[in-house]
Amino acid sequence: MSGRGLEELGFGGVPLLDPLVYPGRSVTEPVVLCGDELLPLGRVEEDAFVAEGRVPVLAVGSNAAPAQLRHKFALGGVSGTVPMVPVRVGGLAVGHSGHVSVAGYVAYSPFPAADRVADVVLLWLDEGQLGVVDASERVNYRRVELPRDRFPVLGSRCGAHVYVSSRGLLAGDGGAPREAGEQRRVMSGLLAASPRLREVLGASPEEWVRRVAADHRLCGVASVLLVEEGFVVGNPLA
Repeated sequence: MSGRGLEELGFGGVPLLDPLVYPGRSVTEPVVLCGDELLPLGRVEEDAFVAEGRVPVLAVGSNAAPAQLRHKFALGGVSGTVPMVPVRVGGLAVGHSGHVSVAGYVAYSPFPAADRVADVVLLWLDEGQLGVVDASERVNYRRVELPRDRFPVLGSRCGAHVYVSSRGLLAGDGGAPREAGEQRRVMSGLLAASPRLREVLGASPEEWVRRVAADHRLCGVASVLLVEEGFVVGNPLA
C-alpha cells in the first residue's frame, strides 16, 4: 500500500457507478492523478503544461472527482495521468443541468453570475484525455472557452474551457437557476413536486436510480418531464 491510493485517501466513489454519490469527492489541493494514486503536484508550472500540449478545462461536477476521471480514462484506454488544480473563477456559479443523465444523476452545469466566485478544479488534459471527456459529455454538454475578461481564473495566467449544459438549468426560487446541491435532496425535491415524475422514477432517490439502471430510456422520459413541468430555465452560457 502506497498511502496515496484513491481508496486509501477516501476518493473511491465513482458517480457513474453510484449516482447518489454525485458529484463525488473533489480534490482540495494541487495534485497529479496517476492511475490509482494521487500525488502532490507542488509548484504549478502552467507553461510546462501548455508546452506538453495540455488543454486547461474547468471541472464543475464529477470531473473534479479523481475516481470519476480514473474510470473514464480507463474505459477510454488513455493515459490516467492528469494534473488537477483547485481554482476560483470569477463571474461563475454552479447549478444543475435540466436533464437526468443516463447514469441517473442530475448533473452540475456552470452559469454566469457577475457577483459570484465559483470553487472548481482546473484539469490539464492531454489530447487523448480531452477526446475521452468530450465524448463522455457530447450529448448534453458542449465545451466552450470562457472569455478571460468575464470569467477570470483567479491566481492563474491562463483562460480555460468548461462544459456547459445544452439542456438548460434546473430552476430555483423566482425562476433563477437552482444552486448546485446534494443529489438526494435534489431528487427528493423534484419527486415531491411532480406526481408525473414519481410515476416514472418512483418515490425516493434510491428507487429513482434503480429504475434508471434497469431501463436507461427512463432518463429521456424524465428529462422531457422536467421541461414540461416547468422545472427548467435557459442557460445563458449555452
